[in-house]
Amino acid sequence: MENKSQTPLKTLEELNYFLTNAPKNWKVGDVIKRFQIYEHDYISCVFWENQHFITGTDIVKALTYRFKIQGHEIKNVKKFEEGIFSDLRNLKPGIDSSLEEPKSPFLELLYKHKCIRTQKKQKVFFWYSVPYDRLYQDVLKRDKKRELNGKKSNIVIDKSKFPVVKKEVSKSPEPVEDTELTMVKSEIDMNESPCPSIIYTKWVDETQKLSSNYEEEIKVKKEESTTNPQLKKVKKGKKYIITKYFAKGQVNNSSLKFVCDKKDCNKKFKKLEELVKHKKFVHG
Repeated sequence: MENKSQTPLKTLEELNYFLTNAPKNWKVGDVIKRFQIYEHDYISCVFWENQHFITGTDIVKALTYRFKIQGHEIKNVKKFEEGIFSDLRNLKPGIDSSLEEPKSPFLELLYKHKCIRTQKKQKVFFWYSVPYDRLYQDVLKRDKKRELNGKKSNIVIDKSKFPVVKKEVSKSPEPVEDTELTMVKSEIDMNESPCPSIIYTKWVDETQKLSSNYEEEIKVKKEESTTNPQLKKVKKGKKYIITKYFAKGQVNNSSLKFVCDKKDCNKKFKKLEELVKHKKFVHG
């Protein structure tokens, strides 16, 4: 026999209606509006400083009541509550909740109406900032992960609430293969027809030709780089590459003040440092 104090007194539709419409039609002077779920247990909507609030304890009650109505059994209530409170950490103070100091006037009011268990420092959540459906789904996801990791499930789901829909298998006559389809299949088969092997050998020959041509081009480039005297000079250092670039680029002759005094050179540079580097790397 089930204890009378734990028998649900409201339906799931009534609970959802209260969670969506409790702050509406609020009477002037009222501080709290209650929704009775069991004989001595309530979910409360509290009005404080022009805001409507719900406590974390009442959120846990609402989710537990939802599982209870649907016929699901929660084995370990402590782990169930810890998971929900960890999800509620995502609701940040000032945006989705209010962080209350220990034994504040608001917490004293909540403790008086049995909305919280202790008066420690805690968050009290804005009424319309709590995503009940997402919290419900997160509980089921955590329980599914436990099963996948080889642990025992914390929630026993009543499968009668979720009937399995049987798929009707259509009895259609077996397809008759045409002669054209059989011809295509025989051509695709590697063992039966010689066509694929011929195509494969042609493809190999073409790829080998391409690869050989590519290798020859690389060899020619390497030979050019070794015989080219200008590239040999570039290999001495990156600094010379920079000075050479400035010397060859389109620069105003008026800005080139420094001239190399070596024979058959007469290169001009913008800075004295560039001229010194040029003499060091080119003329030694």
